[in-house]
Amino acid sequence: MVCTRRRTGGRVGRRHRIAYVSGPIDAAKVFREWRGRQASDYFGTIYLVHLYALLDEFSSDGLIITTLPRGRSTERLEHLTIVNLPMPSGRERTGALYHAAMFAWAVRCMVEVVRYRADAALLTAGQDYFWVFRPLRLFGIRLLASLHCTLWPKFAPRKKHHLFLTWLNGRLFYPACDHIQGVSEEAVAQIVSCAPSIHDRPRRFIATYDPARFEQVLPASWPPSGEPFRLLYVGRIEVNKGVLDLAEVMRRLEEREPSRFKLDICGEGPAEEELKRAVEQAKLASVINVRGQCNTGSLAKLYAECHAVVVPTRSDFEEGTPKVAFEAVLNLRPVVMSAACPALADVAAATVEPKVDDVEDYVRAIGALSDDPELYAEKVAAAGICRLKHFDERHSYGAVLRAGLQPLLAAPSSQ
Repeated sequence: MVCTRRRTGGRVGRRHRIAYVSGPIDAAKVFREWRGRQASDYFGTIYLVHLYALLDEFSSDGLIITTLPRGRSTERLEHLTIVNLPMPSGRERTGALYHAAMFAWAVRCMVEVVRYRADAALLTAGQDYFWVFRPLRLFGIRLLASLHCTLWPKFAPRKKHHLFLTWLNGRLFYPACDHIQGVSEEAVAQIVSCAPSIHDRPRRFIATYDPARFEQVLPASWPPSGEPFRLLYVGRIEVNKGVLDLAEVMRRLEEREPSRFKLDICGEGPAEEELKRAVEQAKLASVINVRGQCNTGSLAKLYAECHAVVVPTRSDFEEGTPKVAFEAVLNLRPVVMSAACPALADVAAATVEPKVDDVEDYVRAIGALSDDPELYAEKVAAAGICRLKHFDERHSYGAVLRAGLQPLLAAPSSQ
């Protein structure tokens, strides 16, 4: 890649280089869509786009390390180098073999960052193994972290190996960071609790959206007599995301009030076949529609047609803040969600809250929302208030990250 030179602080130096250890995202596709101002197939906000904008703003080059399960690859686009290093799967390896594989993966990422001669490394993926990246400081590479999940499930007992990994992060990694940001207040509080010494308190960022996308959204309305009460689930199809619990919830609702409730499930994931079997065995094909991954247009239509959004995350999932909860209120839809989701603090006024991991209480919560027009109208109105913060760019991912990058990029690159 050609290294463009620039004048900084009265001297000529190379462009700064930022390495970003991202997740399973098609970084090249996202870049082409962003550069060409094309609409993305992805409905929600894309944090990687914020980084692309900052690289342009600071005239910097970027190394993007992704974790798609499609083999190792390298691609160069303009000022970007995109390297895919698949992350080990916990379904293929267990116990010590999994931890060894994750350690090896983190070392491979670290080698790519050093080879790239990065000035700073921003870490998101593999957060239990951030401590492995501490040696980057020996190469003069500054460390930043962006937590998109909590460090541990709030309501589930923690395993010994996880306690040890958290201890390593708290002693070796977080104190060495120049900037830390988290997706929820819960994530921020957990970082502070495990790291006795950090430079600055971690900052919380908020998923933000373009208000123009939601200008035409109409508030949810009570279904006409005889029409079904439509529920929507959007997200990964995994056991600990609660989709199998949701199938049981719908079975009980159908048993109590046949044909009154319908559920659309949008997403894909490892539990998809298990979910379809559960739907078939319970004879719920007319009640639950497993749609797979939905594009932006299809998802917008489903939000417009539904009466409420269900987020059934279980207590053993290290949830960050499920953006579907925000997208529900952005679309002026009430939410059914337990305290297992840190997003509850942001959308509580628009939420009917069942007990954590309690299938029967989800049935109760959905029943309460669907049986009480006044409660329903109250939650819809609250959604209109809850969504306002997601139009405020002052606390966006990019704005919070900019504050962390600016001091690092103000000085000339030294490598």
